[in-house]
Amino acid sequence: MVRKIEVVIPTFNRKANLLRCLTALNASSLPIQTVIIVDGGTQNISEEEILLFPELSIQVFHTRGHVCYQRNFGIQHCSSTWILLCDDDIELAPDYLQILLAQLEKNPKYIAVSGIVLQQEKGEWVSTYPVESGFGLLFRLVFQMGVWGEIKREQNLFSKLLVSYFGKRKNHISKAGWPVITHFANPSFETPIYGLGASLIGRQFLLENPFEEILDSNGIGDNYGVAIQLPGPILVDQNAKAFHLQAEENRESTLKRDMKRIFALHFFIVSSGKFKLQTRFWFLWSLIGKALLSIFHADFRSAKSGTSALLKICWGQNPYLIRKKARVNGL
Repeated sequence: MVRKIEVVIPTFNRKANLLRCLTALNASSLPIQTVIIVDGGTQNISEEEILLFPELSIQVFHTRGHVCYQRNFGIQHCSSTWILLCDDDIELAPDYLQILLAQLEKNPKYIAVSGIVLQQEKGEWVSTYPVESGFGLLFRLVFQMGVWGEIKREQNLFSKLLVSYFGKRKNHISKAGWPVITHFANPSFETPIYGLGASLIGRQFLLENPFEEILDSNGIGDNYGVAIQLPGPILVDQNAKAFHLQAEENRESTLKRDMKRIFALHFFIVSSGKFKLQTRFWFLWSLIGKALLSIFHADFRSAKSGTSALLKICWGQNPYLIRKKARVNGL
């Protein structure tokens, strides 16, 4: 039985968001053993502010500002069997941990469980990005691109065949390495990849599979590297709700984040040992598809950025692979 849960929160100059995150944790219906804040910035939380959360035992550590390093540091300072990894711009519903705990006790085979993570898009809280047309779905299938949303059911035979195909595959990783998440069953569903910014994960697994510190300081793509090491799927319970506020502080532009996500995924495909050689070729093919899709939608900046990432990878200029090679060579 899970009895003790510790929370690890990496933060960097997002004090207002951190306080909102702690306010939500303080209202948790399930007692929390310890909250470990790993602060890489200068906007430090004060002793007076810590006293605003009487239900929480808070420990604050100051380290360099690198989210993967900060997460690993916090995990190493935990003693409980289960750790809640929580981003500093996440607000959890009061019953969030209680629901995840019930899932773990009912399904002890899982090493990672999460609630549904919602973000505001055009004034609405959403957790998925459905593909709106049969053509769009076919395009993603041909280029083995990612899908993160329910498949809209159309009445024509062509769309029905596509829906049937994805229905049989369920949630999976495409031949190019991208997550294809199309099944969001209630109350819970399994998926090989999910954002881990509000996930309850076994501490021993995290110690054996740390976050990759070769990535950039914002850790774009880091959750993917941990998720692919899991021996089984992640369980996501849609009754447990986490609200991602997408803090603007320290958040890079969409184009920069997309490029870093591409480099990170390519890095894990090449270096993790979890993928076949053919995945690398499918991945390059998928980047061509992404560029074409951006052109189709007249998003020429994204097309240019994606093409630039593709060319750098082809020329052996993935910065993360370069860093790893330098580390191995002791440079």
